[in-house]
Amino acid sequence: MLNPGEVLFSEAEFLLNEELREPRNYFAILRAISLGKRKLGEIINDTGIDKSSIIKYMGVMDMLHLVEREVPVGEDPNKSKKGLYRISDNYFRFFFRYVFYYKDLILMDQQERIIETLKNTESQFFSLTYEDLAKNLLNRISGDFYPEYGRWWDRNSEIDLIGINREEKRAIFGEVKWTNKPAGVDVLNSLVAKTKTGKWKEFKYHSCIIFSKAGFTSELLRISKDSPEILLVKGIERIC
Repeated sequence: MLNPGEVLFSEAEFLLNEELREPRNYFAILRAISLGKRKLGEIINDTGIDKSSIIKYMGVMDMLHLVEREVPVGEDPNKSKKGLYRISDNYFRFFFRYVFYYKDLILMDQQERIIETLKNTESQFFSLTYEDLAKNLLNRISGDFYPEYGRWWDRNSEIDLIGINREEKRAIFGEVKWTNKPAGVDVLNSLVAKTKTGKWKEFKYHSCIIFSKAGFTSELLRISKDSPEILLVKGIERIC
């Protein structure tokens, strides 16, 4: 993707130019989102495109499965005012974050500088992909059925992953760690503290699941073995 002679270097631009009118505006929006401008107002300010046009472009990219509007799990997407936009296709997400943004450097044969940037930001970038993977694996790994699942946040707190089954009054709360440090008891305690808010009192049955790239400390492994309500997943494999 960092080689101008390869197909993937230009494939994203080629596809958008073929499929869309006014591709420059789509490029600007995707670039803004890839750099962390996820609120509608932030995207408008970054691109200079008016609100009605932005919403139209977002609708087109949603139909093409390029961009999606994410709201906290459990909220009605049509009513929630907390919506955040994200690039849903991983190739396009990587392309606009590293290839499109640094295109001039690539054409000047400065790939090493971009690779250094990638090394410095890869945890931030790939953590989102790992969160997606954890979300898609939640029902299979937990062995329970949660019709609603995804990320949750408000002004004061954020939980990487929550699964909700309203009929059974059951909820599972998850933390997703894409770091080289094993997750410890502090991660579990922090997660449990977030579940104590009044919002989750309607759910009688709570459990916790922690996904960790680097695994877990011996203390957390010991605690989880004594509690069936704590699930630990290293990479994509459940170990407790």
